Amino acid sequence: MDTVSTIDVLLIDSDLKRREDFARRFMDAGYSTLSVSTIDDAIRTAYGNAQLFSIALVVAGADRFAIDKDKMRNLMAGVRKLVILSEAVNDLEMLAGAYDIGAAGYLELGMPSEALFKSIELVNMGQQLFPSRFVAFQAREQIAAKADGNRGRRLSVREMEILSLVATGDSNGSIAERLKISEGTVKSHLRAITRKLGVGNRTKAAIWAREHGFSPHG
Repeated sequence: MDTVSTIDVLLIDSDLKRREDFARRFMDAGYSTLSVSTIDDAIRTAYGNAQLFSIALVVAGADRFAIDKDKMRNLMAGVRKLVILSEAVNDLEMLAGAYDIGAAGYLELGMPSEALFKSIELVNMGQQLFPSRFVAFQAREQIAAKADGNRGRRLSVREMEILSLVATGDSNGSIAERLKISEGTVKSHLRAITRKLGVGNRTKAAIWAREHGFSPHG
């Protein structure tokens, strides 16, 4: 009977120089690694070889993730775990997308090697690693839904983020600057938030948010 070999990390990154750097770092740390440039290459590799890949490590920014999200979901059928190394670690829409497709982790691209290797160990042990800020939003959404029917649950990730800032008294201009979006976009989100919560204005939305735990530090 043939012995099935295991490769620790299937690395997907379009940047050749960075791929080579990662491969060297993993090799120095004792990990066996195979690197490819695209998700399509990764899918062909995962399905076309006898190796069992412990982790698929995908380097992606928000735009690339949006394009490849469904392909990443398909890739997960051929690997044991999928972890995102994000170029946009604070992008809550990307965070939510990674969580929704079942990724085991969402890590910062520039994190130190020691922290990255420790994170991989934890993922291999069955841990799910996401930034605490996102975990807090998930918890608040569940609290809000339980306390007040489905009103909080209907909010998008971006709407929850804006609502939490409204709850702390941030102005529209301040929110726009912090989230790097236009003030008009903030106002548009606020209209959707007040409609979904069934409240009449921004002030009432802020009161509702504080009562239901929507605060960046709550």
